[in-house]
Amino acid sequence: MKINSLFLLLVLSIIFIPICAYAITTEETEINALYKKAYSTVYEKIDISNIPNVDGKKALIAIDCILEIYKRKPNSMEAYFATYLLKYLMTSSIKEKYNELKEKHLPNLNDPDFETAEKIVFLWIMSSQWTATTKAEVREHAETAHNAMINIMNNCKNKHYRVLAASTISNVPKMAIECRKKAIEIMPDHPAFPYIMGQIVSLEYEKNYSKCIEELQKLIEKYGSIETPNGWRMETEYKYLLAYVYIDMKDYENARKYYAMVEKEAPDYWDLGCLKTALSVLNNNQK
Repeated sequence: MKINSLFLLLVLSIIFIPICAYAITTEETEINALYKKAYSTVYEKIDISNIPNVDGKKALIAIDCILEIYKRKPNSMEAYFATYLLKYLMTSSIKEKYNELKEKHLPNLNDPDFETAEKIVFLWIMSSQWTATTKAEVREHAETAHNAMINIMNNCKNKHYRVLAASTISNVPKMAIECRKKAIEIMPDHPAFPYIMGQIVSLEYEKNYSKCIEELQKLIEKYGSIETPNGWRMETEYKYLLAYVYIDMKDYENARKYYAMVEKEAPDYWDLGCLKTALSVLNNNQK
């Protein structure tokens, strides 16, 4: 009887483990598909200034994709990256989303644990110009949303949402380094850690070129092979940053070298157009 019980346990474990592995893989695939849908919406059409020009109806669909990612997998790299997509989805059509959510979230604005995934998206929308009718109201909404986001970053019980709030606030230039460091402090094992570190290095050593190059090269060695949600590897993100370091140094040859690497490795890289323009301006200025 004992032998039969052990045999049965072994058979069940063989059957059960692949099912669990498949479930995890399926969820990750679905999350990545949601992210790529939002990403492709943002970068489907780029105007002459290299700024995304997003269709209003598609923006609402993309926002819903990001919201689902936040709810299902807030600790994923996709969720972290999505915070940088949200700002490009703030079109006039989002007032519809604001009106849909405000009755729920305005009374609970200071509760960092009240439907936090949706609240982060709501606060993004609230901070945009489309939810107000006067300049004074725009400033008031932006300040209120900013303070509520800081409250989430500092006090939410779910550390994954604290990281997403920190990522969102890092879009404010004067808080860019502080909030990225805060994200690492909150969750040092976050999947987006390598990406965050690249951003910190490029900002912290912005004018210390040799140190910046040295640290980015170290990151390439350590984390370069990690794949990002966009399909390219992390080293492409670092090479993009290196290209800008060399542009700032007015070193056209090295800047062009790293631009070529990024273009080859990721022809659909999210900011390739801006990098190409910066490289062209440097080249023209040196003629």
